[in-house]
Amino acid sequence: MPDKTSLAVTILSGVYVGIGFAAIVFSVVLTKNINTFNRSEESKDADMMLYFIKASCVYLMVAGAVCMMSGSLGMVGSLLERQWSMMLYFMTLLVSLIIWFMLEGIFGMVSFGLTASSDAMMSATIQSWEIRFHCCGWKTLPSDASKCAYPQAFATGHTCIKEFSSIISICLGGFIGVALLAIYAIGQMILACFYYRKLKTNFSYSYKENQNLEHED
Repeated sequence: MPDKTSLAVTILSGVYVGIGFAAIVFSVVLTKNINTFNRSEESKDADMMLYFIKASCVYLMVAGAVCMMSGSLGMVGSLLERQWSMMLYFMTLLVSLIIWFMLEGIFGMVSFGLTASSDAMMSATIQSWEIRFHCCGWKTLPSDASKCAYPQAFATGHTCIKEFSSIISICLGGFIGVALLAIYAIGQMILACFYYRKLKTNFSYSYKENQNLEHED
């Protein structure tokens, strides 16, 4: 019967396989739906959001594949008590952690970068945004419509940051979700190190016992 440490590694790595599989399925389904979306000139903001989601799905697919491989190695190492498998488990966990950190950086830069940007910071490029997305001003409207590259948006109070509201929400949710997955991966790495050392100690003890028995014979 497996001990508590082995059982914990098996369960956690099994959950990680499930997370990886779910990430791949979610990415494939979402990308398929995006590909069926008909773009139009009136929905440039939606186009931008969909392209961003599609790029994020690629990262999720890679992360999901690494998670499944990592979790499988963890299950093999814990069930069969193999040191090499636990070592590979730790290494693939490290790779998945790097991917999570990359996604964390992307989501963080987009969500917090856009929300932290002020009108003064965006003043150099605001006209190009206004023309592209039919908006006026970044966060606040200018004093009069003549200062807008797209004056029609002044009357409706449609500022450019509103065009990014969907992306900001998605990135903020992704930032929180990826942070939890990174913490989960770190927890697995700590447990993998502990279990690897335990297997190494048990192997050394068994080896010494066999040596003693041979000397007695």
